Amino acid sequence: MEYAESIRDGSKIACIEVKQAVERWFEMLEDERYEFNERTANFVCTIIEKTFCHVKGTIRGKPYLLSDWQKFIVYNLAGLYLADNPTERRYKETLIFVPRKNS
Repeated sequence: MEYAESIRDGSKIACIEVKQAVERWFEMLEDERYEFNERTANFVCTIIEKTFCHVKGTIRGKPYLLSDWQKFIVYNLAGLYLADNPTERRYKETLIFVPRKNS
């Protein structure tokens, strides 16, 4: 949430697409059709950080710690549910393009 707040208030510099994503995020939090489950989002982040390891380079074998922008994506994907059916997620799949050496 700190990442999204910093983008929204302008203390963190971001491109227009990231600003739009943050605005959509806050709109969905206020929308009655969706519910946010922070516990599930935190669980997914913890699983990623505790089980995934780097496979190449000097950091091989070290845990994969998520950056703020990556946690923002996980919160979006894993934390939003439909309000009328709390077992159905808002997003079921995603495709994310990340330039090399940015993850």
